[in-house]
Amino acid sequence: MTELIRPAAGPADAAAFSALRRVVTPYHDYEASTVVLIDRMPAAYTLVEADRETGRMWSGGTGTVRAHRGKGLAKIAKSEALRCAAASGITAAYTSNDEVNRPMLAINEWLGYRACATQFSYLRTD
Repeated sequence: MTELIRPAAGPADAAAFSALRRVVTPYHDYEASTVVLIDRMPAAYTLVEADRETGRMWSGGTGTVRAHRGKGLAKIAKSEALRCAAASGITAAYTSNDEVNRPMLAINEWLGYRACATQFSYLRTD
C-alpha cells in the first residue's frame, strides 16, 4: 500500500500520539525514535529514519507540545535519539531545519550538526 502524508493545516501539537505511531517509512527506526513523557503524556519527540547498511540516520522530525516549549525537552529527545542510534552502529547523522527556527537551530548546533547543503522552496505566484 502506498500512502501520501500531507502536512496538517493545524498546529503540530494538536496531533494525537496515536497518529504519531502511524508515521512509517521504510527506514523508520522505532529503537532510536524518542518520545519524552511528562506525567505519562507525550511532551516532545524525535523521529529517526536509519539505514543500517550505510550507517546513516536522518532525524525526520523533532517537536514539543506548545505547553512544554522552552524546557529543553526537544534537546533531550534529540540527544537520546542520537545516543540510541550511535549505540546501534549509526556513524553519520543528518537533519534539516528551517532557517527561521532559531530554537531548533541552537539545539542542532549544540549537538554538533554542521551545514552540508541548502534546500530551497519556491512558490509560483503567476
